[in-house]
Amino acid sequence: MLTRRVIVALLAASAVLFGAAPMAGAAEAGGSTVETRQFSGEGSSSMGLAYYYAYQQALGKAADAGFGDCVLIDSYEWPGGFNVWVLLECTRQQATDR
Repeated sequence: MLTRRVIVALLAASAVLFGAAPMAGAAEAGGSTVETRQFSGEGSSSMGLAYYYAYQQALGKAADAGFGDCVLIDSYEWPGGFNVWVLLECTRQQATDR
């Protein structure tokens, strides 16, 4: 029990020194891991909704896989604006058995 507290304190101190998020290290030491995965989506529309469709498709794939916290990391719009591709990076926390 004492070693877990020492590990959490050391992770929090190193996070402050190196500029990382302190809660990420504390969550890992507390028995959970953070999983990151990328999801892509493609959309087509002649009415200007291609980006919306692509984003919603990628978000739907992430939700189906159990990922909720997503950030847009890349997108591409083909010339003419009728086709769009987006890439989301999503994370989720999973509890680990100790």
